[in-house]
Amino acid sequence: MAKINFDTAKRLDIECKRGDSFELELTLKDSSGIPINLGGDNLSSFEMLITQPLAGGFTITEGSNQEGVLAATAGMELFAFTSIEILVTLEDDGNSTTADPASDDYIESTAASGKVKFSMSKTDMFYPGQLPYQIVGNYVYDIKYINPNVLIDGEPEGRTILFGGFVLKGDFSRKP
Repeated sequence: MAKINFDTAKRLDIECKRGDSFELELTLKDSSGIPINLGGDNLSSFEMLITQPLAGGFTITEGSNQEGVLAATAGMELFAFTSIEILVTLEDDGNSTTADPASDDYIESTAASGKVKFSMSKTDMFYPGQLPYQIVGNYVYDIKYINPNVLIDGEPEGRTILFGGFVLKGDFSRKP
């Protein structure tokens, strides 16, 4: 029997401390090892969601109990109720060009880096208004890459690239 697997996401478990700054930088590359241009004419976007594990394949939908969401990136309107926003920063911009030195369009000074950074300040990571035992624990997360240069059924391609456990450990400091 033939089989195809469209799940190309990689697992990376994350552990961090409540009240410490959080910064995760990724470099996206194509199958040849060349950084992907996340800028150029169409800026790429990313979604990240950190939530309590969902049992039995249950998904969070509009109007459902969404108390288990710890943090989300901007643009995820469904999860806008969360007070913690994950900031996404692209190193590439509208002036970035291909990073492939074999290309006629390659310009070293404007070559794409393929770097994206996800961050939350130490204040956000303190989760103000929450008691330590209410917020410290085991969560799950995933990161989705939205590629505006590939359209599927009229929409930009969305592909989960990273997922895993997100452990938020306690910290002895009481002030952010």
